[in-house]
Amino acid sequence: ISVGSWTGNRILDLILGQKGEEAEQKGIVFQLDIIPVPEWDLEDSELCSLFGNLIDNAIEACEKIENDDKKIFVEIKKQGQLVFVKIENTINTPPLMKNGRPISNKKDKKNHGYGVKNVDRIINKYEGEIMYQIVNGYFQVCMTFFVLMKIS
Repeated sequence: ISVGSWTGNRILDLILGQKGEEAEQKGIVFQLDIIPVPEWDLEDSELCSLFGNLIDNAIEACEKIENDDKKIFVEIKKQGQLVFVKIENTINTPPLMKNGRPISNKKDKKNHGYGVKNVDRIINKYEGEIMYQIVNGYFQVCMTFFVLMKIS
């Protein structure tokens, strides 16, 4: 994957390009299915935190897979003022879940688990919705946001 313009948002495209390269260097197939959404209500730092944390988690999960079935799909769709984001990855074993949220299985619990908390905080701030689920051997994070249409 090379740095490109998929979303039309410079920051988000940079994150997707960087994470895609990192995944592919680790032998993980990284695929995008994205329609342009140049205007996000989220601040740049929030876009970085949201996509960075979730894709980092997907890369980590894929690294635990012994065979070559390592895949990450990022899908962004828009319908009217709604934006749908789905990030899914193949998994070796399902993550531990608590209250519908994945919890860190790292030994150092005190310094981990903040990624999902940051994601939840951002989703709540923008009154979006998030769902974590396992479908056909894939761990999926599905998010829905409203985007305000900029009227010029």
